[in-house]
Amino acid sequence: MKEIKKLVNKLSNIQKLEIIAVIIISIVFINFVLPTFARFKNRNSIVNVTSWDGTVSTSYRKGDGTKSNPYVISNGNELAFFEYNLRTNDYANTYFEISSDIIIITTMIDGISNPFMRAV
Repeated sequence: MKEIKKLVNKLSNIQKLEIIAVIIISIVFINFVLPTFARFKNRNSIVNVTSWDGTVSTSYRKGDGTKSNPYVISNGNELAFFEYNLRTNDYANTYFEISSDIIIITTMIDGISNPFMRAV
């Protein structure tokens, strides 16, 4: 500790300010800039997502509904299939996974917003 004090005392005030500035800039960089770059690099772009066209799938493309192999809902058609089957199926102990962003454009039927206007 004494050696550090001797070293600091040998520095001029300008050198001390430069060291403090470097430390502050490093802290800001580590706490704000690096996480921002990481979020930018790992962001999910919604540009590649297609919007739902109103059709309803007749099954899920992947999975069997178990915990180890859940049904995979990857688009609006499969989400509409899920919604349609909620009316008649008991999904107790059934597992699902949503694999991507899904854009649903709602329509108006009789003044009521109904995203799932078509049924199987």
